[in-house]
Amino acid sequence: MPVSKICYNQPGSDISNSHSLENNPPFTLSSTQNKFASVGCDTLGIIQFQNNLKNGGCVTLCDLPPPGDLNDKTCSGTGCCQVDIPVGMRNLTVLASAVFNHSNVPAFNNCSCAFVAKQSWFNFSVDYLHDFPFDVVPLVLDWTVLDDTCQVAFITPDYACTSSTKCIDSTDGFGCNYKCKPGFDGNPSHSYGCHEMKCRLGRMPGIY
Repeated sequence: MPVSKICYNQPGSDISNSHSLENNPPFTLSSTQNKFASVGCDTLGIIQFQNNLKNGGCVTLCDLPPPGDLNDKTCSGTGCCQVDIPVGMRNLTVLASAVFNHSNVPAFNNCSCAFVAKQSWFNFSVDYLHDFPFDVVPLVLDWTVLDDTCQVAFITPDYACTSSTKCIDSTDGFGCNYKCKPGFDGNPSHSYGCHEMKCRLGRMPGIY
């Protein structure tokens, strides 16, 4: 997903943009594998979820000049902040803004950034305050076979579970998935895609 940035060439002058991710079911934004982050010394990062009418965000501030004790990989509000993604979010818009129009920090940090990224991918670096090197970032989407719960899917004509598969409700807010039962392996999303696992018995080397 593109990074949202607002850049101040001079105090009070800005070039801004926002980015949206719109996707229909069965995709949801993973609440366990993503984080919403803001980077900058005067940054108000905003995230909006259209389908759930929820808004959130976080604020980052820095001293002038940048604090010498600011450490890499520390994203706790000074130069970088991050918040969790709520469960069951789909369509979203990310917007980067500023609190004080960069009036105190344009010499060393003229851009504010906001984005949703895969949690294990993003590690904050102090260098990002001088130049944020990414225009796009990776994020994780969850998917389901159906947009209904297993209880609803069970009574539909195209219910695909067989004697070798079982239905599991999604933990991320919407839909359900199929899974092979213990002792079976294969693709549970296909009818009769789970096959019985076969074990080959034999002597272990060196054991008689």
